[in-house]
Amino acid sequence: MRQGTKTGVFGFAGKYLDKSVDSKMTFNNYLPPKIYTFLVKIAEEHKLSVKEVQRIFLTKVAVDLGFTCDDERIGSAKSDGNPYCKDCWARLRKIIREPYVLGGKWIKNDYHYVKKETFLDEFYQDGQETSKKRKKEMQDKPLDDHTETES
Repeated sequence: MRQGTKTGVFGFAGKYLDKSVDSKMTFNNYLPPKIYTFLVKIAEEHKLSVKEVQRIFLTKVAVDLGFTCDDERIGSAKSDGNPYCKDCWARLRKIIREPYVLGGKWIKNDYHYVKKETFLDEFYQDGQETSKKRKKEMQDKPLDDHTETES
């Protein structure tokens, strides 16, 4: 047994670090019924799996909090052969350049991968456009003079 698990040196997490403790911390993938129903509705609208919708939500929040991935390890899905990042599981698309000459050599198969747009990207893009329109309308709208006149 490790020193400190029973004495409180490791605190709350100590009992979970010790393998001899019967009560282990577990994580489940259960969701509250209404949230799961909402995810199913979104998944059906966009023809995705619920797990894919969960991953897209989680990735969006993680990126907003500072997560980055360079998408360097590329794999292809067994089901449809589409490329994805092995580290963050983001769906990718392949962009192939036209053949060109570089230093006297004919380069034919030059390509790179970029992330596919998701339904959340489209949603946030629409939201940004509407907020820009609102700001512009507010700037263009003349200010009313609310000063009272003395009679």
